[in-house]
Amino acid sequence: MTKDKKTRSYAIMALILAILTLSIAFSALSQTLTIRDTSKLKGSSWHVSFTNLDDPILDGDAEVNSEALMSTGGTSLWFEVTLKNAGDAVIYTFDIKNFGTINAKISDISLTGVLAVNAEDIIYTLVYEDGTTVKVGDVLDAGLTKRVKLRIEFDASSTGFPQTDVILNLGANINYVQY
Repeated sequence: MTKDKKTRSYAIMALILAILTLSIAFSALSQTLTIRDTSKLKGSSWHVSFTNLDDPILDGDAEVNSEALMSTGGTSLWFEVTLKNAGDAVIYTFDIKNFGTINAKISDISLTGVLAVNAEDIIYTLVYEDGTTVKVGDVLDAGLTKRVKLRIEFDASSTGFPQTDVILNLGANINYVQY
């Protein structure tokens, strides 16, 4: 063998030896990581409704024309009252309960049933038991209940009296969204 071929043979053997050494070193320094876990998605529920509607409290000559109605699912309340004189009022007290497992937030409140001609003389007040106003953005945590009072009043300072009886079919809509 010539010197050139001998050098080339040594170079190839050195290269093969280097590759084998690097392969062994890499396998000795590498490791496979295995991650195993069991996850559980917990079930959740959504149900906010009115409950425990008390008998109304009447101020002045106010009258209840028919018993207040609560829808089967507890998501709606209807009232029919007569307010005869300035200062007359009817107060309904009830609970709002979050039966679900998801927190709820008020996105909209509408108090209905007052005709435009009487709107300036009728005052709706919706407050929690502690007197703070129920407002958009209020949160009702999962499983909790809040006591609420709805007061419908013929404004005591009103000078405009209807010429005929006006029956007010009143309602309260409080829209809750998941929070």
